[in-house]
Amino acid sequence: MTPEDEVPSSTEAPGFACLREALPDAVGLLGYGLLARGLWVGMGEAVALSVCGLILMTLSVVSIFRGGR
Repeated sequence: MTPEDEVPSSTEAPGFACLREALPDAVGLLGYGLLARGLWVGMGEAVALSVCGLILMTLSVVSIFRGGR
């Protein structure tokens, strides 16, 4: 094997690096789901859909301005 073909050694597996990078997004989705469920049970369908829709629209605008990752 030539030096150009060697894979750089890493202490972490590539799959774990991807999972670690996606962890904040997964936690955010879980929190968002719990928020939606709590609002739905506590205040009704209309409030839950309005609040969650507003949050999604705000996050969309923020991601447009940030330019993604």
